[in-house]
Amino acid sequence: MLLFLLCIDAVAAQQVVRSYRADVALDIDTQGHVARATPPDDLPAMFAGSIQQAVAHWQFKPVMKDGVAVTARTYERIKFEILQQGPDKYGVRVVPLSNGPSLAFTKALKYPADMMRARTEASMRIEATAQPDGSVTNVRVSDIKVSGKLAGGPGHSMAVFERAAREAMQALQAKPEWIDGRPVATTFSMPFSYGLMAITGDGGSATGSAVGAAR
Repeated sequence: MLLFLLCIDAVAAQQVVRSYRADVALDIDTQGHVARATPPDDLPAMFAGSIQQAVAHWQFKPVMKDGVAVTARTYERIKFEILQQGPDKYGVRVVPLSNGPSLAFTKALKYPADMMRARTEASMRIEATAQPDGSVTNVRVSDIKVSGKLAGGPGHSMAVFERAAREAMQALQAKPEWIDGRPVATTFSMPFSYGLMAITGDGGSATGSAVGAAR
C-alpha cells in the first residue's frame, strides 16, 4: 500500500450540509507527486475541480523497485463535504480518508437472520489480500465484538457473524494498486460491522446492514 505523506491544510470549521464518498484513482510519478487523478464516472461534476486543486498539494513516498523509483497507481478514498459558508453560498472540502486498492461489493450483503431477530449487533476487523486480477483472498477476521441480546451466547454469536463476514467477502471485488505499470497484490485492513436500526411503534421491525471501508 502506498504511503500517503502529506494532506492539504484543514479548512476552518463550517457547517457540513451534505457529504459524498468516492474512490479516486491516483497515478503517482517517480517523485511521489500525483501526475493524474481520475474520479469514478458517477462522481458529480461539481467535485471535479475540487479534486484537481487538492491533489496538487499531496505527496506520496516514491515507490522503489530494485533501488530505482518507479511510477505507481493507488486509489484514494475521499469524502467530499458541501459546506455552507454563508447565505446562499457553498463550498466543497476534500477530505482524504485512506488509500489502497479500491473495494466494492458486487451484491447486497445479508444480515444473519437469527441475529437480526435476537437484535444482536457486531463489529470486527478484516484483513485480506487484493490480487492483481481483482479477486480477494487470504481473508482473516479478528477483534470481533458483539452486543445486544446474545443469541446462543457470545461464542455462538461471534461464530455466526464471522461466518457471515467471510461469505460477504466473497462478493468483494477489487481494483488493484499498480507498480511500474503492472497490477500487484496488496494486503489491506478494513473495519466491518453489522448494526440494527429500530423502527418504533406497533409491529416494529429492524433492518441490518454490513459496511466496510478499506484502510
